[in-house]
Amino acid sequence: GALNVQLRDDRDEYIKINETNMKELGPKYFNRSLFPKVDTYKTIYDYGSLLHCNAYPFSNNSDKLKTVEPKDNYYKSLYENMMGQTSYVTFYDYKYLNLLYCNDSCKYRPEIECFNSGYQNPKDCTKCVCPSGFIGWNCSENPISFDNKCGQIFYHVTKQEQKIEYFLLVYYCAYKLKASNNKRICLKIFKDTYTSADKYPCVPNNGIQIKFQKEKGATGLCICKRRKNDFYVKTENDEAVIIIQVPHTPAKIHFSFKELEKTCGDLTD
Repeated sequence: GALNVQLRDDRDEYIKINETNMKELGPKYFNRSLFPKVDTYKTIYDYGSLLHCNAYPFSNNSDKLKTVEPKDNYYKSLYENMMGQTSYVTFYDYKYLNLLYCNDSCKYRPEIECFNSGYQNPKDCTKCVCPSGFIGWNCSENPISFDNKCGQIFYHVTKQEQKIEYFLLVYYCAYKLKASNNKRICLKIFKDTYTSADKYPCVPNNGIQIKFQKEKGATGLCICKRRKNDFYVKTENDEAVIIIQVPHTPAKIHFSFKELEKTCGDLTD
């Protein structure tokens, strides 16, 4: 069957398991599933997966004692607010299941190259299945927005700071930021950014998602709740995709961005 994300072979790089906070029977349910016995099909760790537990499984005190915590201290609160959702099947969830059960569907058809973490569609081997923020038969095209309502959707990132600031009354907007010469990007998310989806857990189809990772198939940082302070995100490569998906409007987005130098706000390179 499908592998729970917190049981991946590489999970210790991403989460801390607090066995001392668990009930007696808890620890045995957190044994890692070792590769190659269990294949993760080159997907990276996804805090937002439908198959990821929340922060309190088997806790001695489910209101206070966390048993699973993200190791990334800077994004910790955002990742914790993504963990344990049960309403949204992520791109990686679908990709994992398709490669697990349907990997031979295109065995006798020409292999095609899929970009941005896409994979060959087992129902139509001439096309790729693409993660959110990418379209086209091979996932190489820019995202589609309601252009006339979302404003400019593609930005060339330079050393000069640029801003995206809109009060949105539409359901879906997607923005792509691209730097030159393999430069990374420094993003600032202002504290007045908000959506009407002030909820827990936070899911991509009801909030703001920032895809900053090099691997664009993984769920990006999700923002639903209002935040007390501005915060910063630095990308792992030369592009970022920001997706706003809010069924219940309104929402406000307020970002700035520029090429990453030695520091990105309170983040060092």
